[in-house]
Amino acid sequence: MKKLLSIFSIAVMLIAFSSCENEEGHGYEIADNIQIVSNNISFDAKAQSGTVEVIAPGAVTVKCDAPWVTTSVDGGIINVAVTQNNSLEGRNAVLTIMSGSEKKTITVAQRGYVFDLDFGGATDLKLNDKAFSKAYPCKSTLDLEISTSASWLTAVYADGKLTISAEENTTGNPRKGYIIYSFGPGTEEQTISVMQCEVSDMYGDYYFAFYDGSTGALQFFSSSITTTSALDGSEGLFLVFKISSTSTMTLPLGWDDTNKKFNITNAQYLGMFGTYYVHNIVWDETEGKINYGVYNFQDAAVDVDDDGIVFANIEDNGTWGTYTASSMGLYGFSGTPASSANRKVTLKRMVYPFLQKKEVAAAASTSAVSRDGKRMRQTFVNEADMVTNDPNLKW
Repeated sequence: MKKLLSIFSIAVMLIAFSSCENEEGHGYEIADNIQIVSNNISFDAKAQSGTVEVIAPGAVTVKCDAPWVTTSVDGGIINVAVTQNNSLEGRNAVLTIMSGSEKKTITVAQRGYVFDLDFGGATDLKLNDKAFSKAYPCKSTLDLEISTSASWLTAVYADGKLTISAEENTTGNPRKGYIIYSFGPGTEEQTISVMQCEVSDMYGDYYFAFYDGSTGALQFFSSSITTTSALDGSEGLFLVFKISSTSTMTLPLGWDDTNKKFNITNAQYLGMFGTYYVHNIVWDETEGKINYGVYNFQDAAVDVDDDGIVFANIEDNGTWGTYTASSMGLYGFSGTPASSANRKVTLKRMVYPFLQKKEVAAAASTSAVSRDGKRMRQTFVNEADMVTNDPNLKW
């Protein structure tokens, strides 16, 4: 009797095991009678279609759990269509094939789109003023729709290359346009900026603007970028600006032609204000920390906004360790080089300084509007406003 019970128990276990193997968790009986002969339902990102061929004991119906998949059945052929995948991420859906009381599942897979444009590590193009044309390796698994924002700029995608062409820039100013691309109606437009600029385009009159460290007012020194020093007449690249009717400062500039930006060395002797030797000194306005080292702590990358205004924000470049050279101060010293020992007065604390090129008609104006629409006014350093012991600074 025990032997018969054991045989019966084993038989029940085998039946249960067989049922679990074939149900695939769907609560139906053995589904081995639905056989998938072939399928091609693994897709790239484009909208396209494929088929699943099945052999089943009866009529076949099908359903899918994703709205981006549509299906139809023609005998033993299941037609599967997917919409375009406008994401970089791939996606999957479950296709359920049913016949009578049986069903079987199979996965529909669609990869995300690939767009790979190789500028040699850069994300945008910074060009000189000469006429330019170059084909860049470009891979796109979706059909590209391309346009440009400027008549001087063209872009054509063909045979795995994106050919970008720019006419010669003879405007005397930097200029910037955009290559605009998308993957068809309803997809988000993306842009690649293309700027033409040479250092000679940067010569001219500027607002050397900043927020006053004491009042918070948006002010500017009238200035120019020139090749002649106001200090000694030497040749080079300089930002020349007036801090009073009798005091003109000369800040030497470096030029990075690859990245189209000015390099600003700290603690340079700029000129005299009365008996004081004026130097530019970086300042972390959050920590109240300044640095007298003769290093390149700040850069000013050239940019052009949508209205054609040329500007360059003077910003920290990451070389001051844990501090941020977000501001620049003009300080008076009893001699040169600058040091904590010979520091005498604070002339002006310039928070978030920037350069904005003047229009020709605005060259003599004492007030102006910054590129973000804020009113800024010309300022001078007055002896009455000078601070001898500035409580904001840690020397």
